[in-house]
Order: sequence, then C-alpha cells, then structure tokens
Amino acid sequence: MNLRDVIATPNLDTVDVATILAVYADGTLSVDFGGGRVVDPCPALDTGWTPSKGLSVACVRMAASWLALGPIRSANPTTVATSASLAFPFVVLGAAPVSASPLVVSATGTGSWRPSGPGGWMQSDVYQGAYSTQWGFYRGCYFYGSSAFDSLAGTTCTSLTITLSRKGSGGIAGPESAWLAPHTHPTKPGGAPYFPVAAVKYAGPAWGGTSTITLPTEWGQGLIDGKYAGIGHLYAGTADYAIFNSVGADSASGRLSVSFS
Repeated sequence: MNLRDVIATPNLDTVDVATILAVYADGTLSVDFGGGRVVDPCPALDTGWTPSKGLSVACVRMAASWLALGPIRSANPTTVATSASLAFPFVVLGAAPVSASPLVVSATGTGSWRPSGPGGWMQSDVYQGAYSTQWGFYRGCYFYGSSAFDSLAGTTCTSLTITLSRKGSGGIAGPESAWLAPHTHPTKPGGAPYFPVAAVKYAGPAWGGTSTITLPTEWGQGLIDGKYAGIGHLYAGTADYAIFNSVGADSASGRLSVSFS
C-alpha cells in the first residue's frame, strides 16, 4: 500500500505508536501497542523505510486493521534532508528563477550596416550617420542574444540605461549627440536591421569617453516582453556622425541595466 491509497481511504480514525515484534517476508509486521494489544499481521506503508525488530513506528487505524506508516524520529539532526521517496502521482516544478534588480546585460555582438557602395554589414564598430552621403547612412547595432531578458518575463520595467563607449576617432572630438532606438534582432540579421520606432537624441560622450544614458522605460518593457531585442543608433545625417566601440574593443560598450519590479 502506498500513501496515495491511504489518502484515498475515507475511514481514517486514529494514530498510535507501536513497537515492531517481527518482520515477515510478505512485507507485513507484528506490532505491539502495549497493554497486551498486538496486531499480527500489520501491513506497512511503502515509503522507502526498512522495518526492523524493536523499531518504534507510527500506525494509523484503517477501516478493518492498522497500517504502519514509518519510524518515529528520536532526535532531529542539525541538517534535515529535504527529499523523500513518496508514491505521489505528481511532478513538482520549481518556480522560474528571477534575477536581482537591476539586471545588467552586456552586448554579445556589435555591427554597422549601410545601404550601398558597397553595402551591408561593413563594420564591427558601431557607426552613427555617415561622414558623407555618398553611400547612405549607417545603422549601428548592439546585440544581446536570444535569451538575455528571459529571466524578467512577467516583470515591469522601472528604468533602463545604456553605456556608450566612443571610439577615439570619427566625427568631432568633443561630446557628440547619440541617436538611439530599439531594434528587433537578438543577433546580426542577414539584411538591414529593423527599428520599429523613431530614434531619440541624447547627449553622448567625446572621443575615448563613456556615457550612461537613461532610455525610455517603454523600451525596457519591450525588451522584457520580446517586442524588441536590442538597442542601436538610427540617424540619417552627417552633423552627428560618430563611431562607438565594438564589444570586442570595449566589453562595456552597449551594456544595458534593466531595473524592474
């Protein structure tokens, strides 16, 4: 008999303690409740314990007899085991892990795409705009992989920041504006990157410098919900042309910090 059968039995009456007098080959016992009360045979619950003569066991009164549940603990160890062998017909799953807030996500890749002359993915550094209009304007992207925000599923973004790391060349030497927007690609796509919303202009760093920029919480929520997958530079012009470091040149380049509740 297993624990599921015990739970399903409607005539549970009382629980008492007995001492095992004998152990039989068929799995039953002879138990002594004291005062001349001996039950022989008494079936034993199959939960992985080993009956032995002289062992004190808890017994439960069934409709027609008694059932030995298992040994009585005589002392509590310092460390108590958390696993047991039970005949439950269930699989118990733990809750999905949730990261501590904020979740810091480093870029796993970077790249810059331009439309022509030759076009395509041309640079591992992250370019913004263009030095001239001859071959169109770069779209520079930070990529974070396909599972970077999975641990935040079901949470609400309360803030989102990005670290920008500017190269020591390209555009003006002083602080340059950064035109940022979310894109939909966990890794570098085969063609042009897609930015579903317009870019927002921020104050960026000078040559060789870094800046931490606060982005809209809506973008952070889009990353959590899978609507967006990364952040990039989306600018059509030459006045704010700038080059930002690849993740290979600076591991902090494009790093996101997502606070949530």
